[in-house]
Amino acid sequence: MRCEKGWRGVVRRLACVLMSLALGGIVAQAFVSAAQGKGLQVTPGALFVQSVFLGKLYDVYEASGIRLTIHNDSEREQTYVLSTHRPSEVGISGWLHGYAALPDPRWFWFDREEVVVGPQGEGRVNMFFEIPQEERYYNQHWVFALGIRGKPGTGMIQIALYPKIQIETISKETVTARPDGPLGLEPSVISIYNLPLGTPRQATLRLYNNTAETRRYRLTSKTFPAQAGKAPPISVSGGYEWIPEPGWISPTKDWVTVGPQERAAVPLRITIPKGPGHRGRNWESILFIESEDGRTRFARVQIQTEKKEAHSRRSGK
Repeated sequence: MRCEKGWRGVVRRLACVLMSLALGGIVAQAFVSAAQGKGLQVTPGALFVQSVFLGKLYDVYEASGIRLTIHNDSEREQTYVLSTHRPSEVGISGWLHGYAALPDPRWFWFDREEVVVGPQGEGRVNMFFEIPQEERYYNQHWVFALGIRGKPGTGMIQIALYPKIQIETISKETVTARPDGPLGLEPSVISIYNLPLGTPRQATLRLYNNTAETRRYRLTSKTFPAQAGKAPPISVSGGYEWIPEPGWISPTKDWVTVGPQERAAVPLRITIPKGPGHRGRNWESILFIESEDGRTRFARVQIQTEKKEAHSRRSGK
């Protein structure tokens, strides 16, 4: 898809349309037509990929049908240079809301470094990525930017676009190495299945302070509903919807102190009250973790409620 001229000559933008696709056992969500500049448009404008296995080579097009598509809206042939970047390299800081910068942008690459696109034409590029098979890379939430810019010396104004890519590696309950980054956690996804309504359930999240100083962390359960024309900083997982009341999931402490190079277990209390429409639901909440030094991470709490009341409780047995 792309922004296209249509009804009565008015430009009809497909702003942040969400597509969910199977990507080799993971879920990719592409926010379409969200990146454009004068004479240049790129789709997808953002890409969100979950449950990435370590050590596995992903061909994005082969698995999902998504290619990087470059639209040249000018009247002359253009050459575009492709690259990958940490957010800080392209002057973007707002992306690090719960995400950390991808340690090495070279883990994501293209089938070519340049693409030539004719006037009013399109160029398509295949994308690939592979996260190294290292224990510390489980339970990670990373973000980085693709770079698409006009090649210097081709006579065009040097426009550059930077679509956002979010990658979440597979969750693991227990890791044998400290998680990567100053603030680590395990697991990154807490899953509760067939939860009876009105019955409290306990779960545990472990925080790792990988710095040389004692840190205090604030924990909050929240959701990030999409807003018109804008992709949310954290997207809901495929197959789930945001929980109606994030307070149904609550840590036993709002603040947790963790010493240098130590970890702390944080108990969570999960209770879905009895109510109409609460059975057979797949709900998700974000447990957002904020450090006093400004770093943020998050864990997903995914709940599948019971589809019907158990016979023993209905009969009073």
